[in-house]
Amino acid sequence: MSGEVITRYANRAGAVVELHTTRFMTKWTLSGPPYAANTPYEVDGFNWRCLGCKRYGRQGETYYDPGFQDRREAEDDAQAHARDVCTALPPEPEPESPQEQVRRRLQATWAAHLLPWRS
Repeated sequence: MSGEVITRYANRAGAVVELHTTRFMTKWTLSGPPYAANTPYEVDGFNWRCLGCKRYGRQGETYYDPGFQDRREAEDDAQAHARDVCTALPPEPEPESPQEQVRRRLQATWAAHLLPWRS
């Protein structure tokens, strides 16, 4: 589950990599692998997700956690993904819904009435 977005990085093609807070279960002590705790426990941490290629921190590294306990490590990994790895384009904007089109039209009409000298 994602929490508050802390910072954003742009990749070489303009897609955004977001660093955010998260909570996750871990079995590793603060020393990290291979030092395991007796039972898994929940920690506050950090992770990143790329809005271009949809990857996220620690993907594919099965012996690690699904997030980072150290913010600096999470920042470094997010920056490396944006700078060195990802060339995905930003996602296409979604088309406006009919309700949004009506709302914009009504707002423009209302604004035009406030500024009669622009007519």
